[in-house]
Amino acid sequence: MKGIFYKLFLALCLLPSHYLLAQVEIMGDDILNLLGQSHKMEQRAGLPTTVTVGPSGPDRVWDFRLLNVGGGSSHLQTYSDLENTPFAQEFPNSNFTIFSQIGGGDYYNYYEVNQEGLFDIGAVNSYSVQGTPYQDIFKGSFMLAPLPLHTESAWQVVTRDTTDYETLLVINRDSTVNEVDGWGMIRIPAGDFDCLRIKSRAYKTEENIFDGESFITSDTVLTYSWITKDAFIVLTMTSLNNEIEDQFTTAFNVSRLAEIDQSTPIIDLNKPNATGWTVFPNPVTDQINIKMEVRKAGRHTIQLLDCNSRLLEVISDGNFEVGSHSLQWQIHDYLNPALYFVRIIAEDNVAMKSIVKVK
Repeated sequence: MKGIFYKLFLALCLLPSHYLLAQVEIMGDDILNLLGQSHKMEQRAGLPTTVTVGPSGPDRVWDFRLLNVGGGSSHLQTYSDLENTPFAQEFPNSNFTIFSQIGGGDYYNYYEVNQEGLFDIGAVNSYSVQGTPYQDIFKGSFMLAPLPLHTESAWQVVTRDTTDYETLLVINRDSTVNEVDGWGMIRIPAGDFDCLRIKSRAYKTEENIFDGESFITSDTVLTYSWITKDAFIVLTMTSLNNEIEDQFTTAFNVSRLAEIDQSTPIIDLNKPNATGWTVFPNPVTDQINIKMEVRKAGRHTIQLLDCNSRLLEVISDGNFEVGSHSLQWQIHDYLNPALYFVRIIAEDNVAMKSIVKVK
């Protein structure tokens, strides 16, 4: 489950560019041409952002040069072939991978690109806990989008994910309805790009089965993605939960292309002044305990997220001096037994740890 949110997030990013004009369509080769490139992405995740998504339709100009993504994080997104990844033997059919370092872990997303479509065939989340390395490996095969794509493309993606944590069974069912709802030009600080816009409405249902009891939650989110032929994904905006307005004005997640062909990660999560921290006990019943070793004074925001990385609570938000700090947070009764994430956002790094709530 650790990589589910990021996997879903990359699924949106990988919906290829489409007809820019009637004469243009995007083939599998256009995606494969990204191999060897690295893109710096800047992101505000879980931090509500005021946005104007702009109208749908042909020949539009979407100007996001003044869109504020400050206070978030940035990472390097590298497009690679199978041989240049450490888990190649797990996904022999992959010919396109994306590597990113986000939230204290290394994420490898594996895809197959062919003449029929773009297929998600798995992902690996590699991380360590108190110096012990772990790898979560997810395998599957489903079409994310048909190829080629064009201005009239519309498609649906249905996925189901089941994870057994011995005492807790988590079942996620997602259905995403996609359509290309506009084309034109997008303007961002990195440059002006001819683009297509994809409108994606995701319907999510999560079922947690614990001690014979079932707890079901459901919601829907709307995402707009601006995609180009040469620079790939340049901007995404995702709404708050259960948004019903197409022209929403508050985004829960914003991701934007900052630069192309960077050679080193922008944020090194292992650098000396990154905040060290632990969360215990795990599993947890009624109280979360957090210990932090702050190596650089400044603001630290600690959040509780659900298993799809949606913000539930702000545990703490304030300035911390250099040194050791301990926090306790009482879990509210409305939180059912399930998988959750605790995320810490500091000035120069973002990290996330999973916890399981039981009765």
